[in-house]
Amino acid sequence: MSCKEESKETLFELKWLSFKQITYTDPNGKKRLWESVERTTRKGDVDGVDIISIVKHEKGDKIVLVKQYRPALSKYTLEFPAGLLDKGESPEIAAKRELIEETGFIPKEVPYVSPPVALEPGMSNASTAMVHVEIDGNLQENQNPIAKLDDGEFIEVILLPVENLLKSLNEFQKGHPDVIIDSRLLAFALGLSFKTKS
Repeated sequence: MSCKEESKETLFELKWLSFKQITYTDPNGKKRLWESVERTTRKGDVDGVDIISIVKHEKGDKIVLVKQYRPALSKYTLEFPAGLLDKGESPEIAAKRELIEETGFIPKEVPYVSPPVALEPGMSNASTAMVHVEIDGNLQENQNPIAKLDDGEFIEVILLPVENLLKSLNEFQKGHPDVIIDSRLLAFALGLSFKTKS
């Protein structure tokens, strides 16, 4: 036997988020309640994109990150550039658009787009597509890129070397105690460090 959703009730809804109460049956046949938050803006299979963007350059590859204030944490975060999908937009197109808007970098190619991945499955149905974007750092337009931020967006672009990224993140956080490293970014850096050791 497996779990089965029986019903979902909207308890409260605002512009961006909806608070739900879910009734489901567990594998033993017992009905249970669960609280969940959902985005009201979902347009398809995923809510948005997280963009793993690498600036390829003869002097060494760099990863493009953004530092921004997150009111829910009352802190700044260091994270991948990211954003929500517009209606009818593919994750690849959304990633290119968001990268230009948030960082000013012009993407060269998109080698990989993940299937939907969960963000906070114990609390929300939020999902994202992880999109790998390569940027030609030798092109003139990528020398001093200028972001095209939306009103209310205040983002600082941070470039860190891909090599020894975990060490760079630890050093960055020590120098910026008001910044929390996003879990997806830390998991990526850990993965790179495991690969380097093997």
